Amino acid sequence: LSYEDTYQQVFNVLDKHPNLPVTFAHFFFYSEKPEQLAQVFAKYPGACVDVTPGSEMYGAFLKNREFYRDFFTRYADRIFYGTDTSFAGGDMTRFSQRARAVQDFICTDKEMTVIRVDTKGLALDEDVQQKILGGNFRRVAGQTPKTIDPKALKDYMEKYKHLITDAGMRDFCEREAAKL
Repeated sequence: LSYEDTYQQVFNVLDKHPNLPVTFAHFFFYSEKPEQLAQVFAKYPGACVDVTPGSEMYGAFLKNREFYRDFFTRYADRIFYGTDTSFAGGDMTRFSQRARAVQDFICTDKEMTVIRVDTKGLALDEDVQQKILGGNFRRVAGQTPKTIDPKALKDYMEKYKHLITDAGMRDFCEREAAKL
């Protein structure tokens, strides 16, 4: 499928369910088309995005830094923090570096590199920072984690493990499932 076909499928679902709560990763790949993202926000009240780094995003943010400071402020309730990293294999270094870079981008005006892309932080106001860095997630997911049914989780992992193409991640998931 092309990007256009994929977007059309998404919009077909959203047209049928405009209030569907959904968060699109990587700024919905609209970092270079913020006017289109604003239209998505206007048309679909449940649509949100995250700032999980994609290689193109942070370069686009730098090109229009002042515009994006205003955009992030205007849509602070629709933007979620994200890193796209995991603790799999116990490598905390990569996770910590990525998490810190995204936080610095939101909170400071430091020059930095995010996934090999030079950018500069937006230094957003404290209330905007709080929404993006966790407030929006808590608003949607709740303050208290939901109870997980270990058997249901194990069954789910067993059912879908064949879709994991990375052997190391698949082994990690199998070890975790065995603990349940």
